[in-house]
Amino acid sequence: MKFTKRFGGIAIIGLIILLGVSLGGCGSLTELIPLLQPTETPQATVIIPTPTVEVEEPTVDAGGVEGVTTLTIWLLPPFDPHNESSAGALLLDRLDEYTALHPGLGVDVRVKSEKGLAGILESLITTSKAAPLALPDLVLLPNQDLETAIETALIFPYPDGIPAEEDTDWYEAAQTLGVYREQRYGLPFMTDALIMAYEIDNIESVPTTWEALLESGSQLSFPAADPTASVTLAWYLHNGGTFTAEDGTRTIAPTQLEEVFDFYSAAQTAGVMPFWLTQYDTEELSWETFIEGSPTLAIAWASRYLQYPQETLRAVPLPTNDGTPYTLLDGWVWALTSTDPNRQAAAAELASFLTQAEFLSAYSQAAGYLPPRPFALTNWTTGPKQTMASQILPAAQPFPAESTINLVSPPISQAVVDILKQEKTPTEAVEAVLGEIN
Repeated sequence: MKFTKRFGGIAIIGLIILLGVSLGGCGSLTELIPLLQPTETPQATVIIPTPTVEVEEPTVDAGGVEGVTTLTIWLLPPFDPHNESSAGALLLDRLDEYTALHPGLGVDVRVKSEKGLAGILESLITTSKAAPLALPDLVLLPNQDLETAIETALIFPYPDGIPAEEDTDWYEAAQTLGVYREQRYGLPFMTDALIMAYEIDNIESVPTTWEALLESGSQLSFPAADPTASVTLAWYLHNGGTFTAEDGTRTIAPTQLEEVFDFYSAAQTAGVMPFWLTQYDTEELSWETFIEGSPTLAIAWASRYLQYPQETLRAVPLPTNDGTPYTLLDGWVWALTSTDPNRQAAAAELASFLTQAEFLSAYSQAAGYLPPRPFALTNWTTGPKQTMASQILPAAQPFPAESTINLVSPPISQAVVDILKQEKTPTEAVEAVLGEIN
């Protein structure tokens, strides 16, 4: 009786069930219930369980963006997180860190070539026409491809507030990367700039001016037949040249260009720029000649120097007509490629995460590129490479836009070849350039 009072509800129910099972053939259960009523009603608390209802929760990831479970990234081979390099491991860890902060969100990385039919820009164009649903959400785009990508509606502007107005930790030239007609289309990731490299055992005094370079007699290796004419454009712009006339049309300032061509002619005569430089249309070729020890100096992109293991190599800004440090800077930017606003928002957040200064500091030094942020450079290991970067980045100006390059570079490149081969005078070469452009 005490057991029944203490566990009344449970015991009675259990007894009913047992009797119902055992007496299933001896009468109905309702006939037995009056016999089982207790003599006193226990004070029992009855808990009615709430039925379980399965509710499908919306997928919310990447800072509250609904419906996003996977972000697809396209990038270039040097930035492949699976390339078994220290930089690749850093990027892979960074992506893992991001997905850990966003449970349920995955990141799918695809590697594309930089140029050619299978290049990243051509792949975007082809995919947008043939299979738009297969487009990535975020793409690491060379800044030189930005203009074409925008005009063909392959990439889209960043939302307001990315980067934040108070985020001023950018080098001046780097901050212009990814901007088109005052609209932000890309977040700067890595940068590169023109430098002059030399072997410390082969040169006593590094020339900082054109005059000093001519007097040194040191051979200077650079891709004289480079279709983009990068070196010539750098000296032309530093000399006060522009690409726009007063009426807004594209043109060349003849006086400033001829001064650069005069320097080339003098350098050819002095043996500083021998005619055989005209066979070099890529940086790989001119750099290889420098490494083999023939020329004493070489103009190349900073990444060549930063990624070269020889510790006796040094690099400085380009020599200029007045000795003022100067260079042109280019780079790669994270661009948004999805047409879906939710996916754009998720990709923009990931791009911001991948361009934070602390990460860029470690990654840029490991990858051998220049960081776009001053704070990132302060955390580099102290040494010649940090010294070079600290000289180059504040003095850098943005590389000309793709449309400008396509117009002015081919005739300028040909003019440089003609001068170094002594087939045209500087004046004749300028006239030829103007004739082609106009």
